[in-house]
Amino acid sequence: MSNKWTALLLLATLLTFGVGSCLNDNEPAYMKSIYVAKEGYDGISIYFILADASGRSTTADGTVDLTIRDGESNRLLYANEWNVTKDDFVEATLGMGSFQHTDTICNIGRISYSEMNNVPDDEYAHGDVRVEFTTGNTTLSGEETIYFN
Repeated sequence: MSNKWTALLLLATLLTFGVGSCLNDNEPAYMKSIYVAKEGYDGISIYFILADASGRSTTADGTVDLTIRDGESNRLLYANEWNVTKDDFVEATLGMGSFQHTDTICNIGRISYSEMNNVPDDEYAHGDVRVEFTTGNTTLSGEETIYFN
């Protein structure tokens, strides 16, 4: 087979099966940020970012433990735990205008109020959202406040 055909076969194979993830997979040292925002009139959206020791966003296999508590009474509104892999992290465009940038996130997604236990509905009702990510013997955590109304 000529070099031309070998190169074309290699290119076709790479395009068919992908070239693998190019996201950083250095060991995470801390939770860089957690983002929580009201989404629609009846839910919130959550994602988080891990960083390695140099501060560069990274991916990891591990367990996510999510809790949402009433900001006034500390009453548990929602709790869930699940496993994630490096493949669950994606590169996303964040921010707007001069703050727009790309980063590597793990998207938890949208949680509707109907999935929670009695979300408070007064004008200033708020909750504390806590994300813990455990990989190996290391647990990284972040917390953010969300206003429900």
